Amino acid sequence: MDITRALDFDLATIRSIEEELDAAAGPGHPASNIMPGTLSPHEAVIAAKDGYFFISNGNNQWENQYLGRLTGLDVWADDWVELFATRSRTAAERGVQLINFVVPEKQVIIPHMRWPDAVEEGQNRPIRHLQAKLSPDLNFIYPERELRDALAVGPTHHRHDSHWNASGCCIALAPLLAEISPNLGEGDFQLRAQLENGALDLTKHLFVDPPAEEYLRLVPSGKFVADNQNFEKTGKHAGSVYALENLGAPDARKVIVFGDSYSYGEGMVFLLSAAFRSVVFVWSKNIIWDFVSSQQADIVIWEHAERYLVSLPEH
Repeated sequence: MDITRALDFDLATIRSIEEELDAAAGPGHPASNIMPGTLSPHEAVIAAKDGYFFISNGNNQWENQYLGRLTGLDVWADDWVELFATRSRTAAERGVQLINFVVPEKQVIIPHMRWPDAVEEGQNRPIRHLQAKLSPDLNFIYPERELRDALAVGPTHHRHDSHWNASGCCIALAPLLAEISPNLGEGDFQLRAQLENGALDLTKHLFVDPPAEEYLRLVPSGKFVADNQNFEKTGKHAGSVYALENLGAPDARKVIVFGDSYSYGEGMVFLLSAAFRSVVFVWSKNIIWDFVSSQQADIVIWEHAERYLVSLPEH
């Protein structure tokens, strides 16, 4: 398999390629030979079964969250519901469609790889308290079921990365696309992806000289029409802004995504750029409503990795 440039793919082909790549990254790959239970120096990453790596207890104490060790979650959930309600009112006032999209963490989808002997399902993690209080009008999407169901077909996550793979991104965004563009069919647009080679993010925490591997990455459709290159200038991702334009996209509306790494470079915005004529990304934990209005957006998506829910952004 030799993909040296971005090519158009359908989801079935992406899945097939990623099954091969996952097998190559499994037992026998230098990164996957590390002993299960090995922790990174700051205990932010842990190695588990068959070479799977997971975020452990970094700044957000994610596994303590997952294992239900936090307190005060009822008040925390009430605060989130109030925030989502405020956002919904603001979106209505400004005439835009709003979606709150939370990305399930890796342990949520494949807990059997993290805890193979006694699977931890995380039923008392914070988001369960929040889900119990959410009403449908708050436009909340959490694609746990979709990603778990997809495991019957193939892997949804890289073994050595904290993020979903290209297949997982496509699966997770299916309910989002169904909500914001219900007439859009899977065959109405092509996904663009390319094969890359390098060390994935969690590998860098566990190895002084992290082993490289091949992986497939979604790439933008259309072209960049703006990029403030914030990371290149400051070394920080927060505050990064870029815009994509795809004149051949089937949906002519403009989307703004406020999010984190899942949107920035791990496929979400790039997939949306195949479907929508204009997509703008802002690395931000909160929604900047004046920017939404200045951009004359039609749709606002707030994307947030689950582990970051522990703190409220607008607060």
